Amino acid sequence: MASENDDSASISELEHTENEDEHLDNEEEQPGEAYSSSKGKKKKKKKKKKKVTGEAAGAISSGEGASQERAIDKQESERRFKQALESAKQDDEMFLLLADANVYDAKARKLFDALKDNSSVTSINLSGNKIGDEGVQALVDVLQSGGCSELVALDLRGNSLSDKGQELLSDLRKKRKQLVIDVGPLPDESAAVEALKANSSSSSKQGSRGSAGRVAAGKSAGPAG
Repeated sequence: MASENDDSASISELEHTENEDEHLDNEEEQPGEAYSSSKGKKKKKKKKKKKVTGEAAGAISSGEGASQERAIDKQESERRFKQALESAKQDDEMFLLLADANVYDAKARKLFDALKDNSSVTSINLSGNKIGDEGVQALVDVLQSGGCSELVALDLRGNSLSDKGQELLSDLRKKRKQLVIDVGPLPDESAAVEALKANSSSSSKQGSRGSAGRVAAGKSAGPAG
């Protein structure tokens, strides 16, 4: 009888031990599932990060393309200026075409210094550049002293000339009466300004008509008695 009770107790202890082992196994699997889920989230975040990185790379590539274009334009402008400068020194060209060539005051001074003894150039196009009063002063100094003696046409439209610069050019015209100097905005800029003025005038007229109509309507809707 005691032996049967001992056997039953042993069986109960074994079942209890097996249940505890199963519980421990379940607890060990849960961290694995959590890790697996966390790993999945990490994969998603990593994928999203790659997408953002791709967009950023596209923006960088676009920026680099624009920078390369500007660099090419600058190189081309520099090449054109050096070619014109060499022609001015060699005295072998009639026309110097430097429109939109990134010519600023220092370059203008260098160009007209090279034209002091030139007797071939008849026309210089410097429109659409960045020449200010200093550049104008440099060219006036050379031309008033008789430099570039055959020059009859000078295009300075689209440059940043102040009233002082305009006055210097006016004095130059009196000294070099055969020289025609073009100043002011370029044709495209003039057309844009005129269109802006026309739109402003049209809007003003429409506003006046609308106000007159509202006044007239107010009078007609006044009290009858």
